[in-house]
Amino acid sequence: MTEPRPAAPCSWPTCLPEAEQQALVDEITREERGEGTDAVLAVLPASATPVDPVERRTRYAEVREERNRLRATRAAVLREAADHLARQADELWAPGRTAHTTMHADATELRRLADEAQQAEPASELQTLAAALDGLHTLIATSSRDWQTYRVDAWIWALLCGWDCEKTEHDDACTHGALEETAEQHGWDDATVAKARRYRAAIRSLTGETPGGGR
Repeated sequence: MTEPRPAAPCSWPTCLPEAEQQALVDEITREERGEGTDAVLAVLPASATPVDPVERRTRYAEVREERNRLRATRAAVLREAADHLARQADELWAPGRTAHTTMHADATELRRLADEAQQAEPASELQTLAAALDGLHTLIATSSRDWQTYRVDAWIWALLCGWDCEKTEHDDACTHGALEETAEQHGWDDATVAKARRYRAAIRSLTGETPGGGR
């Protein structure tokens, strides 16, 4: 008698019951409407020990990736259904018959719904990228390493943290001229400095940082 094969291990969040996975999806939908990320994080599995911010963002990214997978699956199913419906229309009815026209119209609608589901994927991927960049920012900013010493390190800091003071209201604690100083140290020309500022602005926009330096 053949022994039953042990179930393959699964990873969070796919190990969650279906109802809990749907709850995660629903919470993310509310977050995308501007209702904040706390609601999403509140439904994550509780931990016996406090979860650090990087782990918290990683879990949030995993939820978004799972939602992205579900959207892709939904789009594939809708397209398959549309193709099947169109084939049935052509096999069962002559062109011009009401049933033939109606079934093809339904197939077109199914493809439209599939496209809508697929178009939502880039937004989800951007959110995942934002979480990853935010985690890198946290790791770099809390490091004791001197990020200005080496050319590559200085460029990484310029993009993920920014050498310029990014506060809207400056005070004595603000650093001024740090990017220019770094550029002089490593031989960056004006075009390179402008590129660093442009890339930094794009990352700030993606990660949701405010002009005052907050998140």
